[in-house]
Amino acid sequence: AVVSTQSTGKPIAFDVLLSMSQLFEYYMYAVYMFFGSTNVESSNPRLAQLLLKIQSSIILADEPRPNGINIPAPQVSDLINLHDAQNLFGLKERLIATESLVFLASQFDLWKEYLDNQIPADKLNFLNQFYNQTLPLSRELREAVYSGVASKAMSYNAILQLMGNVKWEIKELMSEPNSYVYVMLQEMEAMQVKISVVSTFVPIPVEVYQMIWTLSVSELCNVFLEGFGSARKCTHEGRAWMQLDFQQFIVQVDKFITIKPVPGKDVVEHFIKAYYLTEADLEQWLRENYMSYSSKQLNSIINCTTAQFSKMMQRSRLSGIVDELIKKS
Repeated sequence: AVVSTQSTGKPIAFDVLLSMSQLFEYYMYAVYMFFGSTNVESSNPRLAQLLLKIQSSIILADEPRPNGINIPAPQVSDLINLHDAQNLFGLKERLIATESLVFLASQFDLWKEYLDNQIPADKLNFLNQFYNQTLPLSRELREAVYSGVASKAMSYNAILQLMGNVKWEIKELMSEPNSYVYVMLQEMEAMQVKISVVSTFVPIPVEVYQMIWTLSVSELCNVFLEGFGSARKCTHEGRAWMQLDFQQFIVQVDKFITIKPVPGKDVVEHFIKAYYLTEADLEQWLRENYMSYSSKQLNSIINCTTAQFSKMMQRSRLSGIVDELIKKS
């Protein structure tokens, strides 16, 4: 409606779109600055590039642009607490800010056909870039925001310490999982209660609920990998115990997420099963899977597996292969 308030609608249409897009980008930039994770450069390079472009084009720098836009950088209110674990590190505020951004993007989608007919032909490239890049990436900002909750929602380091106390070189099969698994499940239940409390104040879209749990479960799978990969010695019975622990976890995860397969599940299961490989198959497995694991985790597999055959030279050779593969990647 705004772009057609004058009889000369088309001449002002682009100016209105430009101002609206800049306002949208400023709000998007503010949401990221307040709530986004710091590793967006590695997790989403395209989003990081867009945010950098917004910063360089409209945010006030040390030296003001003489013929450009100079909007002061946004400042988060002192009333917003992003460090309170009980409130899931500002989940309520994150929801309001991020889902408002997503809603605004959906409103722009509704205007697309109208704007196509109002914007001058020589300005359509700007319109297409805004719709093909900025709006889709604004929705991808969700993960950067909610990962700030998932990465801190549970006591991952404490669970990892409990895993470090487990002795995996046992000689008999165990019928019960380790105690750290029950601690992990208790943490998940506590997180669910906190999410429920937040939902009484702010509606949580289903896709956001699933995203938060998907990110959290991925964190827990990384804890399993790190804990299992710290084992210096492990018997077949010990590896079976690892499988029992992880399967107990997977069964309980179904209460929280519907996404299949469970994020990170395959990587952990392949790691556990690698212990049972023969000497001949282990080298091939390392070459095919080294990018999914850290050097420490791969060397744990090597140490535990070759220990069965008491071949120090084989261990050194395989460790050298891992080092070479990681250097090339």
